[in-house]
Amino acid sequence: MVRSAGSARLGVGRYVIMPDHVHFFCRAEYEAQTLPKFVGAWKSWTSRKINKLLWPRSLTADFSSRG
Repeated sequence: MVRSAGSARLGVGRYVIMPDHVHFFCRAEYEAQTLPKFVGAWKSWTSRKINKLLWPRSLTADFSSRG
């Protein structure tokens, strides 16, 4: 989360990870991106990380090659 926050120029404080969502506090740094852009970047980053954990590379390569 900190990596995503850094690229969006937002500081992330305390957070709680729930089974199907996350609560967290954030604040804008100087000349930060908008909150919707931050949320979009964070969701994209987390989904890529989660998919790497859940789907082995061999399965994703096989699935995408089937078209």
